[in-house]
Amino acid sequence: MSVFKSALYALILYSPSLYAQEVSKDTITSYQLETAKVSGYFTEQPLLTTPGSVSIVGQKAILSQNGATLLPSLNTVPGLRMEERSPGSYRLALRGSLIRSPFGIRNVKIYVDEFPITDAGGNTYLNLIDPASISQIEVLKGPDGSIFGPNSGGVLMIKPNGFQHSPLSKTSLNLAGGSFGFAQQQLSILQQINQKYQFSLDQSFTRSDGYRENSALNKKTIQTAHLWNYHPQASLKVFALYSDLNYQTPGGLTLEQYQENPRMARLATPATPSAKQQKAAIDNKTFFGGISHKINISNKLSNTTTILAHHQK
Repeated sequence: MSVFKSALYALILYSPSLYAQEVSKDTITSYQLETAKVSGYFTEQPLLTTPGSVSIVGQKAILSQNGATLLPSLNTVPGLRMEERSPGSYRLALRGSLIRSPFGIRNVKIYVDEFPITDAGGNTYLNLIDPASISQIEVLKGPDGSIFGPNSGGVLMIKPNGFQHSPLSKTSLNLAGGSFGFAQQQLSILQQINQKYQFSLDQSFTRSDGYRENSALNKKTIQTAHLWNYHPQASLKVFALYSDLNYQTPGGLTLEQYQENPRMARLATPATPSAKQQKAAIDNKTFFGGISHKINISNKLSNTTTILAHHQK
């Protein structure tokens, strides 16, 4: 008991020497965060005042995870699930919309600004776009996506570099390498010519031998976007993308096969040859381009006319 009293007395005697350090007002710095804008409701609105289930994935979130794929950044969005069965092969689900789809992207509409990249059959080749060429992704989940037509999942609106108003010109070059033959190069150029005109040019090359057999990836893209605000009430947008994509698909394994060798491709059966024998792969060369013109007739009325072309082989 005497030891406790001694410790208590020592604490009481020492406590007057404890004091709070004053912080000079000159050392306090305030920052004004940039307001996130949502354009999926026909008119641009601040994110916090948008009456719907909307999520925004910025360019920093996309590139800080893995510059070769959108998978890590999009999986940060609640209600969204993205999978990659092999490098370059995406599956995307919004609120369970992919339950009956074994592969690919279904029941979700995807736009590059004003240009729909979802075809008439509901398929979307999201893997054609390089992540470094994207400045922002808006995710409209569930019923909010109905303003773009009937769909069960929602809408993704991709904002490419060049369409976001930027006061500064910049050029960036990303080089990356890794195991299993992974190598990547990404070049992005954004030029602000004047207050009315800006453009971007993005080029990329990605290759990988893959972790499993028959899972190699070879992808080359070049993309450009131009924004011309030729009148205070009118603007013109031009977008063009060429992608040369080739990736192999290894197929699925049974539990016994996985335990024996998780890196092997799907084996042959009495009815079907193996994935390597079939040379299971996707070879896709695509050109996608469009022109969009917008004019504000009044404060509450505007007209947008879009022409696009899509060629794939």
